[in-house]
Amino acid sequence: GFANQCSIVFEQTPLCRLVIVRCNNQHSGGSGTRPNDYQPVPGTDRLLVYGPGTGALYVFDNADAPTTPRQVSTASGIFSRPTVTDNGSVCLYVAADNTLRACALTAPTVQEQVIDPTPVWRSVAISPDGRRLAATSIAYDPMVYVFDLSATPVQSRAFRLYTPNYSGDTSSSQLLFADALQWHLDGQTLLLDALNATPTGASDTLVYWDILQLRAWDNAAGTFGSGVVTRVLPVQPVGVSVGNPTFAKNSPYIIAFDWVNDGTGEYAIMAANLFTQQVEQITATDQLGYPSYRGDDGRIAFTAGASIGEVGIASIMLDASKIRAAGSPQAVVTNAIVPVYFRVGQRPTSSVESLVPPLTATIAPAPATGDAATLVLPSAPPQWSWTLCDARGRCISSGTSSSDRATLPLDGLGSGMYYCIIRSGMQQVVLPLPVLH
Repeated sequence: GFANQCSIVFEQTPLCRLVIVRCNNQHSGGSGTRPNDYQPVPGTDRLLVYGPGTGALYVFDNADAPTTPRQVSTASGIFSRPTVTDNGSVCLYVAADNTLRACALTAPTVQEQVIDPTPVWRSVAISPDGRRLAATSIAYDPMVYVFDLSATPVQSRAFRLYTPNYSGDTSSSQLLFADALQWHLDGQTLLLDALNATPTGASDTLVYWDILQLRAWDNAAGTFGSGVVTRVLPVQPVGVSVGNPTFAKNSPYIIAFDWVNDGTGEYAIMAANLFTQQVEQITATDQLGYPSYRGDDGRIAFTAGASIGEVGIASIMLDASKIRAAGSPQAVVTNAIVPVYFRVGQRPTSSVESLVPPLTATIAPAPATGDAATLVLPSAPPQWSWTLCDARGRCISSGTSSSDRATLPLDGLGSGMYYCIIRSGMQQVVLPLPVLH
């Protein structure tokens, strides 16, 4: 999602240098257990790719042994990554002329429809059930537009994005615009990347890509979500940008994303477990990869270049963690980019997460004056995690728990305002914690 614009900003802003930060778990909580996975969509893994030489989208009906590609779109080019419904029937994409189009993925011949001929769109994401659509525009503003396609007439809402921190002050950072979009399997949360600008001095500005999530829909209320924006990864110190995030197909607490070090010119495909807060490098690359998980989450496909000998698509096997490689990259398809794995079929409904009550939590004592405080969840989910941050969003300590409480270690902390982030699945609560030492 941050390819062309990122390079432009970097050229204009030499001080733009970002580095991903891993949260060093200086203190750990309970053992906990991971959130429930979804059952996979049955069927054969297929691969949707873009052919830059022809300007069309193609499908390989057997992603593990791709031979003859089947053209599924007109030669209209693409402006951003295509999006596919969870059942693999329809693909939506923004064409090179910024119109919004849809094409059938299982038809024997090209069946494409222009959904909106207005040439204003930048990126698009269709919800897993096909009922909601999210999009950004070429106005490069901090807006995400969400459409309820199940309503008659279609309803929409514009969400203004912002750069979140946990001090309540967002004036120092400005979110410029979002790009890559993907819906969580529950159809409520949008995963996205966004370009941010933060003044660092009288005339200097730090420009970086970050990964966020937006509460765009509320299943319980049957209407648009709260619009709350939260960080997915800890605040990045100077050195690296992250973007093009994608959920694992069956574990929405796991994501893969592109990692770029502007200072060294290094690229990598990274993956993170948002529950345990582990971040791992899948493989080094030489360009933006736009990673995509296979239907069983056993492989990741990505755009590759010289690392596999020529521009094309490679894949790499993963171990059971879904965030670590279990082999080396293998060339899959040449003369193609921007892969999207999908399957054609219905995901078993028993795997859909039931609606759960909102997270509630308290911290005592507050203000905290000793070396620890107790975090209590009155109606605790089976497993949850916590992260203690300072007012700038920097991770200090973290842990997991499968009980209704956890101990927050405060030894060594100076007096000030801190914030505790509690997560379960994709639910999140942020609590202030004043510390007086």
